[in-house]
Amino acid sequence: MPAKTDQWVDAVAKLTELTQDGKLEWNAQSFTDNESVIGPTYHATYGDKRLRLQKRGAMVKKKAWAEEEWTEQYVLEFVDGNDKTLWAFPQIDAIQHLYGAVQYQTAGVKDFLDDLLKQ
Repeated sequence: MPAKTDQWVDAVAKLTELTQDGKLEWNAQSFTDNESVIGPTYHATYGDKRLRLQKRGAMVKKKAWAEEEWTEQYVLEFVDGNDKTLWAFPQIDAIQHLYGAVQYQTAGVKDFLDDLLKQ
């Protein structure tokens, strides 16, 4: 039976919390073979699951008569050892918040601020 939407929100919120607490470490890769990926691709391992987090963009038509417009989508997936998608989380806003927390962590913002402000 598929999980309910609020279970996915809770799961992604927990990943965000673990990331912010430094209990889940993410690594950034700047390369990808997917031209729709914007910026780095992030990877982390939780238990036996390898996670991949990406921001993707594309030009799409919202309606047949409308002009194309740029859209961005945040994607969280389980991947195998070859970085092939095994399964993707449903599209929920919480993934965008996780992406922001991961950027903050991998950029070393906390350490920078701590160092700067202790001067």
